[in-house]
Amino acid sequence: MPDYSTNLLTVTGDSDALEVFIDRAKGAKHEYRDNRTDDESVIEPLSFHALDPVPEALLKLNYNEGGYDWELKHWGVKWGTDEVEVQIVNPNEIQYLFTTPNGVPVRFIRKVSTDFPDLRFQLIWIMPGVDSYGGGVWKSGKILEEWERETTDDQTQRVEMAWEGEISMFDVMRNLDDE
Repeated sequence: MPDYSTNLLTVTGDSDALEVFIDRAKGAKHEYRDNRTDDESVIEPLSFHALDPVPEALLKLNYNEGGYDWELKHWGVKWGTDEVEVQIVNPNEIQYLFTTPNGVPVRFIRKVSTDFPDLRFQLIWIMPGVDSYGGGVWKSGKILEEWERETTDDQTQRVEMAWEGEISMFDVMRNLDDE
C-alpha cells in the first residue's frame, strides 16, 4: 500500500487568468486499457491529465506498460489526484485539497506553473507515513521557495483526525506550522 501525501495547492493571480486555469484544470480521470470504467461522466475539479495529458498511445496500453513510468517522470507521482476538494477563497485565489500516492507532485506543479506564467502556485504537503511535510512556491516554472521538515506527533494526530472527519483538513493544512 502506498504512503499518501495530502496536498494543499493554492493558486493566486489575476481573476481572468485564474478562471482560465480553473476551467482547464477540470477533467475526467485518465484510463488505461486495463482499468477502463467507461464512466467519463465524473469530472474532477483538478485533473493532472487535463493539464498535462498522458499520451493517447500510452492510454491504449496497460498501465504497467508505460503509464506508471510516464506519470512518475511528468507528474512526480502515480495515478494523479484523489479525493479532490476545492475552496474559492476570493476572485484571485483558489485552493485544491487532494491526495497523491507515493509522493508529492512537484514535477506537475513545475510544468503547470510554466503553462500559466501569470499565476503563482504554492503547494503544502504532508506525508505522515514518512514523517515529513513541506512546501514550495512556483512561478513561471521556477521554484521561488522550498522547504521540508519532520512531522511532530501533534501534526500527525491532527491529520488523522481530519481523515476521520473530526476537523477540517483545509484548516490542518493551512496551519501545519502552528503548534
